[in-house]
Amino acid sequence: MRKIFVTLAATLFACSSVLAFSDVSSDNGYKTAIDYLAKQRVVSGFFDGEFKPQQRITRAELAKIVVGARGESPSVREFRSCFDDVANEWYARFVCFAKNANWLSGYADGKFRPGAEVNRAEAAKIIVNALGLALDDSATFSDVDVRTWYAPYANTVRARNLLDDTTFAASTKITRGEVAQIIYRTLVVKKSGATKFTFGLIAGFDTQTKPAAIISSTLDFANAQNSGVRITKWFFANYKWTIKPALEFNGGTYYFATPQDYVAALKTIQKHFTILGVHTLDASLAQLISEFQKVLGQSSAVITPTIIPAKPNTAVGIAANFTGVDLANESAVAGSGGAFATLNNSKIYIGYEVLAPLNYNPVVVSFTNGRQNWVRRDYETSSDESLAYGILWTDANSAFIVFTSRGIEENINSDFRRFARLGWLPDYGLGSGRQIAVVTKINPADGSVQAATFLSAREPNGMTNALTVTGLKMNGSNLVVSADTWVAPRRVNTQPMDKKLSASNEPFAYEIEFTPNLRTAVRAVAPSYGQ
Repeated sequence: MRKIFVTLAATLFACSSVLAFSDVSSDNGYKTAIDYLAKQRVVSGFFDGEFKPQQRITRAELAKIVVGARGESPSVREFRSCFDDVANEWYARFVCFAKNANWLSGYADGKFRPGAEVNRAEAAKIIVNALGLALDDSATFSDVDVRTWYAPYANTVRARNLLDDTTFAASTKITRGEVAQIIYRTLVVKKSGATKFTFGLIAGFDTQTKPAAIISSTLDFANAQNSGVRITKWFFANYKWTIKPALEFNGGTYYFATPQDYVAALKTIQKHFTILGVHTLDASLAQLISEFQKVLGQSSAVITPTIIPAKPNTAVGIAANFTGVDLANESAVAGSGGAFATLNNSKIYIGYEVLAPLNYNPVVVSFTNGRQNWVRRDYETSSDESLAYGILWTDANSAFIVFTSRGIEENINSDFRRFARLGWLPDYGLGSGRQIAVVTKINPADGSVQAATFLSAREPNGMTNALTVTGLKMNGSNLVVSADTWVAPRRVNTQPMDKKLSASNEPFAYEIEFTPNLRTAVRAVAPSYGQ
């Protein structure tokens, strides 16, 4: 099967793009989309002159298409060997680039499965992420449960009218023609500034414009309601503005004469969007207002600073990329968008720096009133892929930080084992390559590690498996960690739980409680898995 897939895929992408495919007639509903993307060399046909719009697309093929739509040409040497089953094949550089950009991910077993066919749910998520399309739930598919992981992406496809179907059919394998249509319609929407695709927009769409240029020059301002900014919808007639766009910010309404002015103002705010959304505003707000007023020019409206209440002292699930960021500048660090925690006038930010495609080193930095207290890059300095993605700051003497680990353990003096020697679980365990968690307790005064433990699930054969921390909280002086696991969670004695017959589908919700020194687990539960 693998040999057949590789031969087929190589045939698919070896031939040059053409504008007229023998199996895409003038009355084919996908023709406009296919012709445009073929002209831009985002998609191509087969040696027999066909495009095969009804053929199901594979994960490797979709990775190549979305990377091509972004105008990227990844290096073969730099982007390779990013999954257990992705080494140096023709598709490796596209898959690894897309993974590095967080547009797609693999499976809990460490594989990508490049030859697997893609269903609509998977395709919607990958395309929306790769093309930078803001999520929209203003319209929904009747067969999409809002509780499913793919609901935000499916509903965006519906709200933006990227598919003509009235039902989503999430598990249905998506075809090459459908992928072309979704990508093309997304580009038309972004280029025109419309909220959703209509056929009337096609006449004004410049077919000479490259997809990468459209994506880079247009703005999707996601989650604007959460930032205290509200953007009015605008309407087009003959591709001209029929009403002046308006933006509400800090209690004032501002009108703009041209779309260009409007977009400039939005980009100013988007530059500081993370600060608006998750941080207390003081000097950062003043900086934003100054830049915003440059765009407003002679506007008579006055912007009054508003201080947004501080968020809780815990955040889990967001790792900031600090690569190239001035870590002495708190505004720059905050603008990276990662998790942080606040205590009094001090903040601790967590994230990572990219040293190579498969080598991320964690970074933690502390500020008080905008001045850097310390920065730590020395928690893990091996070739492991590790980043900091969760923090709970409890008091002046301790904070808890969660890191990832793939188990590339080379030297105990350069990885997390040196901190976890006395911990509940002192090392990664058997196997490597699947992300697990490392929970640490640090001294907020200097970032030094006071205690640590690895935290993982376990397969029946004893191999370590994936675990992702989803929450941190205190129970008295004990630390309670919530997580998702993909196989057996561990009991307090570190042994795997027994799976009950009625266990629900993975991932399994798991909660474990540790003593303050992280040496002992006093409680571990996974109701949907077993005991």
